[in-house]
Amino acid sequence: MSKIKTFGRVLLKQTCKGKPTDSVEYDSEESIDLSLVKPGQCVVKLAFSPINPSDINVLEGTYVRSPPSLPAVAGMEGSGVVFYLPEDSTGADPLDQTGNAISVGDHVVAWPWNWGSWAEYKVIHTKCLRM
Repeated sequence: MSKIKTFGRVLLKQTCKGKPTDSVEYDSEESIDLSLVKPGQCVVKLAFSPINPSDINVLEGTYVRSPPSLPAVAGMEGSGVVFYLPEDSTGADPLDQTGNAISVGDHVVAWPWNWGSWAEYKVIHTKCLRM
């Protein structure tokens, strides 16, 4: 398995004052190439990705934070299950923010401020996760 096809993601095209629906589009053609996931990263299959008032404010261009670059996958909070971890040539266990070893199947939450939760899968650095 070198690629996984996903059901898609919600792309944030712009952050400007206006209707939130003008800022997003649905991308159904997403796939993740697992061979590009580096040691220290993992793929999380997202289970919960809330739509908070702050997410709507980002879409409207009125929130204090915005994604580092656009287009970006929308959503600032999410949790899920570790789906894939690449082999580390040093043999070291990947660790979360608090120093816990992470394994495939672990339930995790991204913390703090992690863009891209409105998707089925997310590639993320393990140090951005908590179990």
